[in-house]
Amino acid sequence: MAIALLNDWVYDEIKKKIIDNEFTPGERIDIEALSNEFGVSRTPVITALKALDKDGYITVKQRSGSYIRNYTPEELEALYDFRAAVECMAIKKAIPHADPARVSEFLRHFEETARQIDAAVNLETMLRFFDEQLRFHFYLLELCPQIIANELKNLIDLTRRIGKLHLIYITRNIPDNVSALKAEVDMHVRLAKAVIDKDVALAQRLIEKDHMSTRNCIISHFDEIEALQMECCRDFAEFGHSVNM
Repeated sequence: MAIALLNDWVYDEIKKKIIDNEFTPGERIDIEALSNEFGVSRTPVITALKALDKDGYITVKQRSGSYIRNYTPEELEALYDFRAAVECMAIKKAIPHADPARVSEFLRHFEETARQIDAAVNLETMLRFFDEQLRFHFYLLELCPQIIANELKNLIDLTRRIGKLHLIYITRNIPDNVSALKAEVDMHVRLAKAVIDKDVALAQRLIEKDHMSTRNCIISHFDEIEALQMECCRDFAEFGHSVNM
């Protein structure tokens, strides 16, 4: 494997572990262990860690090591604000090129999830929805100019772990979780319909509303979600892995 491709592969593998919450926030990364796990030398791991530091996933401390980044409420607020702004721009570029038949497939998945929530709320259903809505957002990204798509993909990845934990928290801890989860799914139903109808203004309003709602819930329940994050690290098998994009 060429050096550049090897570096990219190691970067993607470590990033996936971070997104999938396989590391404890603040945990020191063991370069030797990752080298052995991936069957590579230390060099591509170190190169990947430098890139992950630059992209906001870890913190490299001189003469100390590399640590999993744990975002503050202020940083999460900024990330969601920035993601909403960029995604509203991206949807304007994507909608003219969206295939109604392809978007209708996503719509059917979202509508089926809404029916399942009406019958009974369970974590497995919501995790499937989380993966499907990610696929939807990444599909729309493919229709954007590359420079916008690259920026937004990194923002989505940076918020993917906390976004998933947010959904798990609602499912497990919010008393009126049916209403909260139904609102989340209904927003994506309406967004898919707006894309099919080429209604840019409505799609932008829905995207902004969704991200602001998620942001506010995370900030309001930050300590509880942070504790859940630690629990997920101890027993991650219960929660499954994020869709691989």
